[in-house]
Amino acid sequence: MESKLKIITALNWLEKNGRTLQVAMIPVISIMIIGVYVVVMETGGIQYVFSDAMFIPIILSGLLYGVYGGAVSAIIGAIVLGPFAPIDTFPYEAQLTVNWLYRMAFYLLVGLLTGGARDILSHYLSLLKWRSLHDRNTKLPNRYALVEAIAHVKRHSDPNHGHFLIAFSLANANELICHFGSDSLEFLISQIAYKIQSSLKAGLKTYRVQDNLICILLENVEKIEMQESIESTRKYLHESFVFKNINLHGDIYIGILEFEELRKPSSYYIQRINQVVLHSIEKNEPMLIATAEEEDIEEATNLELLGSLKTALEDKQLVMHFQPKINLLDGKIISAEALIRWNHPKLGSVPPNNFIPRAERSSLINKITMFALDQSMAQVSHWQKDGMHIKVAVNISARNLSQPNFVYNVLQLLDKHELDGRHLELELTESAVMHNESNVIRILNLLVSHGIDIAIDDFGTGYSSLHYLQKLPISTIKIDQSFVLDLLNADSSTSAHIIESTIKLAHKLDMLVVAEGVEDIATLQRLHSMGCDMAQGYYIARPASAEIFHKWHKNIDGNVSFLADS
Repeated sequence: MESKLKIITALNWLEKNGRTLQVAMIPVISIMIIGVYVVVMETGGIQYVFSDAMFIPIILSGLLYGVYGGAVSAIIGAIVLGPFAPIDTFPYEAQLTVNWLYRMAFYLLVGLLTGGARDILSHYLSLLKWRSLHDRNTKLPNRYALVEAIAHVKRHSDPNHGHFLIAFSLANANELICHFGSDSLEFLISQIAYKIQSSLKAGLKTYRVQDNLICILLENVEKIEMQESIESTRKYLHESFVFKNINLHGDIYIGILEFEELRKPSSYYIQRINQVVLHSIEKNEPMLIATAEEEDIEEATNLELLGSLKTALEDKQLVMHFQPKINLLDGKIISAEALIRWNHPKLGSVPPNNFIPRAERSSLINKITMFALDQSMAQVSHWQKDGMHIKVAVNISARNLSQPNFVYNVLQLLDKHELDGRHLELELTESAVMHNESNVIRILNLLVSHGIDIAIDDFGTGYSSLHYLQKLPISTIKIDQSFVLDLLNADSSTSAHIIESTIKLAHKLDMLVVAEGVEDIATLQRLHSMGCDMAQGYYIARPASAEIFHKWHKNIDGNVSFLADS
């Protein structure tokens, strides 16, 4: 990219300064022609070799002005060294007309060839510049053209008005390519660009910044005016696109970057609009507005952390902590959820929310999950030998379920640590279930056939559906803590109704219910009265290292007496 930008910069310099250079060189070339004439006359006439020096201004004219410039210089040079220059100055001997006309023909040939070569090269350079600034397939201006446009705004912007860089992302681009081929993507991108140009002001340029991303740059407009225009454009883009007599839907998300003064390089604003439109897709917001001044430091830090995760796994910076789940009937500790923690050598303790969500969108989550399973099973095996009999729950993601050897790897770890399936519970979110449902059902059934329990985590916050509750081999539902924390809310009984209904439904389906996020005795008692089976939360115990958890479990003899004491 850097080399391409340097080429574009050089071509821009030539285009910008070429005319100035041409004008400046007119007197220089004129002086050179006169100078050659003077030298010829002073050295004895045209018969000597100094007359060949006239080729210099002729070639220079051809290079600077093309065919016409080379031809004009050749004719002038030939005339200067023709009737006005003798063959010999002493004694004086004039040239024959045929001689200097013959010389003019040679001069013209050199001037025309030089100028022609220059014109061909100039045309090629113009074509090269055009190609460097346009997308090959759609012929739309590309990322480099947008960099130039932002730089132009930077030089000529009006500080009293706002400027907006707006991105339109075709989120279902890969899906379209898979089903209808790459031609469908090129067609939709062209149509999106056409619709944007049709709905906004005439002459507006649309830039194809990435395969599925189009940007526009609005200068000197009010924010309200911009929002109204983009909203009408968004509605226009909701209409179907007809490709080869097939109606196609474009899943388009819009990111808007607002800026007044441009203090940073042009490429920075393209980077920022990419971040904005990515957040728009992740948050499922059709249109998201941000300012250029807002730094997305957190996301950049998280990506940097992701790059350090492999090293963290190898250097044993990741450790497992455990949080108990208790039976609400008798207070007995039934199991412990394994929660990963990162002791970073420079940053200290890194919260899981800073690296797990990002890791779940990469293949690294497979290594992290296998690490968590291995460490957790090793700890359970150690506890078993010490007389502490509880199962461990480990979180898995959608990517894990699509891993080819996931079931085999889990069973291998059970064998490695001399455990059977009843000592392990796997927790997955509702959203993970929705990815390739038939494959998920097959994998979960295989796991359950080996005695492993399956729990749905954060129930009620994802794509809750009775359909998968019926089909999947689920043994436990974990009610999300957002409902549990709101259970005793005097102003609203919605969470209480949701929890109560979930408990009744789960019991009718022969499933157990765990409430997570219990932070006080009143919530614990209310859950008990509702018939909830198990609870987990800070009021019972915070996540702790394996050693601390073991001591705590041993001190209370594996039984929490909160309910009995109350």
